[in-house]
Amino acid sequence: MTHRVNPETSIKSVEQCEEWLKLLTKQYNLERVWRDVDSEIMRIVLNKCAGNTIICLQFFFNLLVNGYIEVDKDNKVVPKKTFEMSV
Repeated sequence: MTHRVNPETSIKSVEQCEEWLKLLTKQYNLERVWRDVDSEIMRIVLNKCAGNTIICLQFFFNLLVNGYIEVDKDNKVVPKKTFEMSV
């Protein structure tokens, strides 16, 4: 979505690609370096996924994208109220 394979035949514009890059970077918190993850989040993710690394990453990603966890001002991943109510 952010790459034009062949600029001569692509229907994507440079502006569209740049806009997608900004949108996806913001949506997935890619502009920030996460310093730490709350231990309760880690415990729950590991328990629910039985320690399977790929499933843990996907589950963590889904929690972040769907608003159950967030990156706070100190760049720590912390639970939101919706996470606490759903567990």
